[in-house]
Amino acid sequence: MAGSLTAGAEMVYVDSICVQGNERTKTAVILRELDFRPGDSLPMSDLQPCLERNRLYLMNTGLFSEVLLNVRDWQVPDNRLVISVRVQEAWYFYLIPLFELADRNFNLWWRDYEHDFRRINAGFILHHANVTGRRDRLKITAQLGFTRKLDLDYALPFFDRVQRWGLGFRLFLSDSQYLRYNTVDNKEVFRYDPSERLLHRFQLIGRLQRRPALHSLQRLEMGFFRTRIAAVVAEDLNPDFLGEGRPLQRYFLLRYTFEWDDRDVRPYPRRGMYLSFSLEKRGLGVFKELRAAYGEVLLKHYLPLRRRAGLESIFRSRIAIQRGPQPYYNSRALGYGKDFLRGYEYYLVDGLDMAFAKWSLRLPLWNRVWNWGKAMPVAGLRKMPLRLYFCVNGDLGYVHNPWHGAGNSLSDSWLWSTGVGLDIVSYYDKVFQIQLSGNRLGEIGLFLHWDF
Repeated sequence: MAGSLTAGAEMVYVDSICVQGNERTKTAVILRELDFRPGDSLPMSDLQPCLERNRLYLMNTGLFSEVLLNVRDWQVPDNRLVISVRVQEAWYFYLIPLFELADRNFNLWWRDYEHDFRRINAGFILHHANVTGRRDRLKITAQLGFTRKLDLDYALPFFDRVQRWGLGFRLFLSDSQYLRYNTVDNKEVFRYDPSERLLHRFQLIGRLQRRPALHSLQRLEMGFFRTRIAAVVAEDLNPDFLGEGRPLQRYFLLRYTFEWDDRDVRPYPRRGMYLSFSLEKRGLGVFKELRAAYGEVLLKHYLPLRRRAGLESIFRSRIAIQRGPQPYYNSRALGYGKDFLRGYEYYLVDGLDMAFAKWSLRLPLWNRVWNWGKAMPVAGLRKMPLRLYFCVNGDLGYVHNPWHGAGNSLSDSWLWSTGVGLDIVSYYDKVFQIQLSGNRLGEIGLFLHWDF
């Protein structure tokens, strides 16, 4: 493309932007993700990097399986051009059978509970990533089993003309015959009662967000939480589960979050940074059953190295602003969700404050694209990329547990682990990880993780 430029020219001018291939997605949504507009002038030396950068912006929306940006109708005398944006829309609607483990993770279910299929909750997930063509997402989860659950989540990125303000809500209801009611020797202690639902939860959260630029986002959330436990838990098993022998906990939540994201490929980045900062208050004075406040920071940094290798660094910290005692149920730290150290998947580390860092050196092994052609009826899935990376990992973490640390040696001490792994990346956002990790206790294990 650079060879067609006139000698000595320094700037090019964007006459218009032509968008093609978007059958469902609104054209305005696509134009919103670009960092140039019709009428802009661009340095000629930055034209090709600009096209590639904006291709990644559009891929990061998750709406497309393929994006191509090219120059067309170049008027050489005055360097005016039209930029063509051609997209291949991804498959937006999924109705997926759900088999969810009653346990915290796959590794725990496989080893400690001998992959007992009775500990699996069954249901379905209905997910639509582009309901009205405005990048609005709807997810409905319904399941039966140890835990019955209905989870409805909807997010609309914008509702105003300039596409800066968005909103969303989440409704969550569940009850369970299975309850993790305490932590002893850094492991969960649970009760199962087929004749009684031990835990009932209700959550309603509303969200308002503002996205003034491509990389920054501010979000304000307000919600109501209600948790009820069976009398046997509150009176006998763990009176501190909800605090002071209470069978009921209610509180309002207010949370502010700021995010900055300039990663090149968000599901599996090679370069860029992600920063998130939040402040939240649990208990706004209406009910007296919980008083807590936290500040949280999450930083992810990606440094590209030679030959497509890369270094991932992750740091996360949570500090309690209100320092009073918290119920056991509200003292979760490491071992829950995505907050874990590799090599400690079998353990819980509860506490008031926590901090951890993770590092991964990624070395590419394989990169290939398969074209299934007409054998794949969904056009957005016909080209399947597959990348393999060998990883060298290292983790370090600390949890401060002033209220529930007795009998749990992993809190209030430094935790570390090292290991190697294989990362498998397919399509644009499907990541499967096989990791061999060793921890401070001298244990070595093989662990599986995935993010689809």
